[in-house]
Amino acid sequence: MLTGLAGACLCVVSVGAAERPSAGQSQPAARMSEADTEHMFGDTTGSDIEEPGNLVPHLNSRFGFGKRGRLYDAIDQNIELKYGLMNGLAVSAAINGVGARIRGVPGLPDGFGGGASGLALQARWRLLDRATSPIGFTLQFSGAYDSRDPIAARPARVWSGSLRAAFDRELVYDRLFGAFNLIYETQSLSGGVDPLTLTTSTGGFSGALTMRVANNAFAGFEMAYLRAYSGALFGRMQGEAVYLGPTVYITSGKAWLTLSWTTQVAGREVAGLGPLNLREFERHRALVVFGKAF
Repeated sequence: MLTGLAGACLCVVSVGAAERPSAGQSQPAARMSEADTEHMFGDTTGSDIEEPGNLVPHLNSRFGFGKRGRLYDAIDQNIELKYGLMNGLAVSAAINGVGARIRGVPGLPDGFGGGASGLALQARWRLLDRATSPIGFTLQFSGAYDSRDPIAARPARVWSGSLRAAFDRELVYDRLFGAFNLIYETQSLSGGVDPLTLTTSTGGFSGALTMRVANNAFAGFEMAYLRAYSGALFGRMQGEAVYLGPTVYITSGKAWLTLSWTTQVAGREVAGLGPLNLREFERHRALVVFGKAF
């Protein structure tokens, strides 16, 4: 399953040359489309970054719905300020908050609560620019400290980090775009529901296609394959999940809105119940991002 899904996602950024004009036809501008791809694909990240000197506030809201048991709803929200530090490099800082409503979920305490939880830093380093290369390629580094468990929103000490390699390509000029991400995340949690320090990691990939459906709107779909592990660097595998769902990206001047909803369509738990993985992952995931450049 992993090989087939990875091959399908890689096709997103490896095809499309046939749609480009031949040598005898008129060529579009070297920059190709002026559409910004960073937030175009839902939870899958594009390679574009903030221009030098641009200050861009974001409101990022991630939702998770459904775990094994009766009721599980969670929100992970942050207010983020991004800044184009120099050509090819953007940085950001964010204030995080979490909340959860839980009832009858094995291994988690019943309750409803949440609040401000911590701080996060991020850097995006663009190695290949779509203006001068067949594909765009950006490395994204993130780190955070939170005072609440992101699953149950209970007091805890949580250190987390992530690395994402984002590739994208304009498949049809100014109309069809594709992206592919490689994903690594790690987290160390102590003082939460489990009295022991729990260190975990997640690896996987995602792919997305989106098409311009109006002057200021794009619609498409994305898929993701994720594996959960014990340990900071892919220790013992705990389970896997496949997500699939639609995305919408709307722009208005220098502002934009990103919407996505993905559903776990396949998965398994190691030494657990099936057929889905509702222990490490949620049944449904949603993302809402609003931002405006200044």
